[in-house]
Amino acid sequence: MKVLFVCSGNVYRSPLAEALLRKLRPDWIVDSAGLRIVLSIAEEVK
Repeated sequence: MKVLFVCSGNVYRSPLAEALLRKLRPDWIVDSAGLRIVLSIAEEVK
């Protein structure tokens, strides 16, 4: 199974969903992507 999570910036939501699904389904191919380029990331997200 292949799963791609997509959100606007690929900074928080889709990487989190990717990490959770990788834990639940290590045999699946899971990735995440964003629709826009994010030039800076807020300190609280890092």
